[in-house]
Amino acid sequence: MHRWRELKRGLKLLIPLIALAAMTWWWVSYTSIPLEERLANMVMKLKEAIEKKQYGEVMRCISPQYKDSAGVTYEDIKNALQDYVRNPDLHVKVEVAAMTIYSRSNTAVIDTRIGVMITIGERSYSISPVNLTIFMQRELIRWRIIAVEGWQRIESELPTEEIAY
Repeated sequence: MHRWRELKRGLKLLIPLIALAAMTWWWVSYTSIPLEERLANMVMKLKEAIEKKQYGEVMRCISPQYKDSAGVTYEDIKNALQDYVRNPDLHVKVEVAAMTIYSRSNTAVIDTRIGVMITIGERSYSISPVNLTIFMQRELIRWRIIAVEGWQRIESELPTEEIAY
């Protein structure tokens, strides 16, 4: 019985140490990846989330402080994304052709060139390659997008007929 108590006491100490070791391993492996590579991976995961209509994954990348030069805000993106996700006939495919990343301690700018294919029902629309500038900011433990410039050209190439949501 006495040995059982010693074993339990040892386990109580061992479990937090294992958790601490796991967290330390995660932190070291995470921070050993260069920031530029982590941001590039985030952009690629965002691209996949948009294509797969993963609302939560996309919104996790957008800062609540998002506002671009066209006046688009976080709420506008949230509403447009909800409409996109709910429409079974609307699909978006994004091709990222190039990416250049400039970063400082808590901010980053990503210049990228993308191609966009939009499918509405049976019709597909290919948008000419567009240069985007993505502005990011570190918020607590996550990097988030605070503005995107250049997307307005995509909007200008969209079909003009009404799309039913």
